[in-house]
Amino acid sequence: MKPGDLIQRVKFLDDATPMSVWRREMWKTPALIVRGRYEGIVTTKTDTGQLTTSVKSVVDVMLNGKLIQKVPIECFERYEGPPPETSSLVTGLLALINADCLSYLASLPSDSIDLVVTDPPYYRIIGEKWDKQWETESGYLEWCRQWTQECVRVLKPGGCLYVWGTTKTDTFLRYKLDVLNLLPELIYQNWIIWAYDWGGRTKKKFPRKHEDLLMYSKGPTFKFNDHNIRIPYKMAKNVRAGKENDSRGKIPTDVWTMNNHTTSKEYCPWHPTQKPIKLLQRIIEAHTDPGDSVLDIFSGSGSTAIASVNTGRQFFGCELDSSYYEKSLLRIQELTGIKKI
Repeated sequence: MKPGDLIQRVKFLDDATPMSVWRREMWKTPALIVRGRYEGIVTTKTDTGQLTTSVKSVVDVMLNGKLIQKVPIECFERYEGPPPETSSLVTGLLALINADCLSYLASLPSDSIDLVVTDPPYYRIIGEKWDKQWETESGYLEWCRQWTQECVRVLKPGGCLYVWGTTKTDTFLRYKLDVLNLLPELIYQNWIIWAYDWGGRTKKKFPRKHEDLLMYSKGPTFKFNDHNIRIPYKMAKNVRAGKENDSRGKIPTDVWTMNNHTTSKEYCPWHPTQKPIKLLQRIIEAHTDPGDSVLDIFSGSGSTAIASVNTGRQFFGCELDSSYYEKSLLRIQELTGIKKI
């Protein structure tokens, strides 16, 4: 049993939570595995009514739009029936887990994800503990190599990897040269600039108002839905060529200008590095179709999840910080219309 498989309940386990959602509902509704087999502690009742714990093979599943963790494999079998009517199992799926990225990635099968978009810690740029947890840059880059290798492993051939970063220091450059460029499966495609003109600014030099986004493909060819991401021309007619511009609009360049004002509905003051949802939607719609899978292993404010759900893609992701995780669930509910996660 692996992520993406549908399973159905075939027997009861005499567990200590008889009213749990998966116990009540899985007789009728198949569930979607979002984290593959791992060992988990399960609490059961003995014949005398005493509680006892044991280690069992378990999976995490999505059932009717809700994440249910540590479901014992022994109670289920692969679902072979007709596609379920519940749309959350097919499109618009959201599976966000509070977990470490490396342990989460280890649960995903190879060649299973259509697109990876992620925004890792920058290394000593942001004034938060999570950005200062490595003693040396080399230690940080070794950690980056580990999760990047795993992202490439789970990415389908022809899929794309996007990684946000900053060139305020040289660390992101070293990540590109010493990590991304040394992975033989990856081919460099784009260096995108997100430019904005808001917030405080220095008067001693040209204010820095951009962040960086690297794009690699797994293999030489990749999906690019240009019809999904075209933008209007400034003028209807090409003066130089003397003819009308393409009525479909033009493909954006690699410089994307958009402000993320504190007055906007999507702005969240509790996360320092959130990215505009509209730009994430552009990435997702360029490289995936509805129903395809999007992965973000540093979910943070939940923006990639929101962009995925709102474009009908399946979202898989994790966030280690429990505070960010809980707050992002509320934000996702507010900006996607999901009533319960």
